[in-house]
Formats: sequence, C-alpha cells, structure tokens
Amino acid sequence: MMSNGWLAIIWGDGVNAMIIPIPVPGGSGDLEAKVAEGQHTLSDLKDAVRRLEQRVEKQALMLKATCSLLLERKAISEADLLARIQQLAAEKNSEAVRTCSACGRTLNPKHNKCMYCGEARRVDSALDLI
Repeated sequence: MMSNGWLAIIWGDGVNAMIIPIPVPGGSGDLEAKVAEGQHTLSDLKDAVRRLEQRVEKQALMLKATCSLLLERKAISEADLLARIQQLAAEKNSEAVRTCSACGRTLNPKHNKCMYCGEARRVDSALDLI
C-alpha cells in the first residue's frame, strides 16, 4: 500500500517484478476502512457458519439416538426405516411448487410464511414443520 491515495500492486515472480501504482478514490483511508469492514463481515459469517455446523451436529446426534432407540425397541425394522427415508427423499424431490393462498406468489419451502405478504404457510402435516 502506498500513501496519498495510491495503491501499489506488485506484478511478477519476485525476480522480475513490476510495481503498478493505482489511484484510489477518496484516499487510502477509505480503502483501509472498507477492507477492515469486509474482514469484520467475513469474521461474522465464519462465526455464523460455525454455529450452524454445531446445530447440525447436535441434530444429527439426536436423530441417531432416536433411530437407535426405535430399532432397539423393535418399534420399527431397519428395512422399514430405510424404506421410509427413501420414500421421503423421493417425495421431496417431486414436491410441487406451493403458492401463497393470499397473494398467489411462490412460497419458499424454508419459510413458514410468505415473504411477500406475510401470510402463514398452510401446514398439512407435522412433518411440514421440519
């Protein structure tokens, strides 16, 4: 970084290098502030991803515990469990696009209400809430 509103880009392999000065509008302070803001945003996003990964790990553990209890107690067979997983995966892949009953726009399946008008999404099954 050069001073007085200039940014230095070094181009080359270290032996044969060329310094390319580039003017930075508003001076280098603006650029440094934007870089710092970008680093802060990146740090926040990394933290959010880390928290989501932890939640997914906990949910996977709970699901594994639930399935193992059902199998141990002979509430279902492993074949029945695998068949249901395959059935639900096929249903998810062939789901029709749902539209809002109030405004008619396409609903995002990840949200419980229409992102355009706020109308609550109709729930047909408890599994729709998962």
